[in-house]
Amino acid sequence: MCIVISIVNRSLRKVVEPIVIFSFLLLIGSAPFVNLVPAVNALYPYFIASTPLLIAAMYGFLKYVNQQDYENKTKVYLAATSIIFVGLVIDLTQILDVKYFNLWVTLPTLLLSLIWFSGHSFYLFLKKENAIIGIFCAGFLALSASVGSDFLFRIGLIDGGVVSSNLAVLALFVITASTYTAYAFEAKNTISQHNETLKKSLKELQMELEGEFEKMSKLRQESALSKQMTHLSRELHDGILNYMSMIFALSENKKSEDMEVINRLSKLALSEIRIIINSTESGNQTLFSALSVLRSQLIEPIEMMGIKVEWSLLDLIDLPKVEPKVMLEVVRVFQEAIHNAVSRAKCTTLVVSGTVDQNGDIKFLIKNYGGTSLDLDKDIGFGISGMLNRAKRISAKLTLTPVKGGAELELILPKLVFTVSQ
Repeated sequence: MCIVISIVNRSLRKVVEPIVIFSFLLLIGSAPFVNLVPAVNALYPYFIASTPLLIAAMYGFLKYVNQQDYENKTKVYLAATSIIFVGLVIDLTQILDVKYFNLWVTLPTLLLSLIWFSGHSFYLFLKKENAIIGIFCAGFLALSASVGSDFLFRIGLIDGGVVSSNLAVLALFVITASTYTAYAFEAKNTISQHNETLKKSLKELQMELEGEFEKMSKLRQESALSKQMTHLSRELHDGILNYMSMIFALSENKKSEDMEVINRLSKLALSEIRIIINSTESGNQTLFSALSVLRSQLIEPIEMMGIKVEWSLLDLIDLPKVEPKVMLEVVRVFQEAIHNAVSRAKCTTLVVSGTVDQNGDIKFLIKNYGGTSLDLDKDIGFGISGMLNRAKRISAKLTLTPVKGGAELELILPKLVFTVSQ
């Protein structure tokens, strides 16, 4: 039974002590029947001489019950084997018959060991309040009484043995078997729980690694795209920007109406190219700095047209950096809104403001007055549709509201679009 349980629990090394104990208990319990078989009766004293193995096994099993490691197991079994070897040598050399060796060495050693086991297990029972250890202690005490009465009977101090000797052996046998079985199944359940915990941890680790792999893949893709955009920006700067600068310079001092148009368009084209280059080459930057560049490019010409401009974005100066695509979409919305206010609505006042609400979201307001009011039924064209699409791409909310003599644009940018530069 013990072997089967140990195979189920994959712990064959722990079955040695119970098997040794069971074997000796059966041997001791079968003493009344040994005399019936002469051959076995002749070998019985030598079985008794191997009792030190029983002591070593009981010591190891007590540690097992107490859930301790049998660290000095090899040394204890070597000591037990040495005592057995000495007894056999003494018998073979006829110094002392094995029966007398058992009487004066083996039995007293077993008795003293059982008394120590009883006392030690009782101490552990009081310390840990473990019922199994308490039952084991009772079994040791019963076997101590059995062995003690047998020893006293053999040396002539008492007449007759104790009637309950075989019952004590049987009790310890049952206690040992039930204890081992209980602990074995408890160990199996513990291992099963540990396996489940390990599987869960491995699954969580696998999910974490898969997440990290996806992040790394995304970073590699973004890195490759960033390098490509940087290359395109350099080509744009070295090629088209140089040609546009030449066109702007050649048309600047010309007095014809066509040259003035060319000059104005080339200036706008230069501004557009610089915005694109800044958004791709500078990496993550703040909205405040990007919109400040836009202000320097647009506001001065607008003010020269007689339009009053109020620009208030100082509340955004401490905002974290944003990705280039977010910055470019916001700048494009600003460009389209300002263009519509100046060119289409013919406003006289332009108000631009930005604030941070209690949730950390950014609220932009672009208002224009003194011109033509917005008509949502007629004025929705490619420009406004483009602004709505740009806001949607960066998870922002854009609202257009007609007001007297103009319109009000509200752009709410959620804080989730911000990325802190490490």
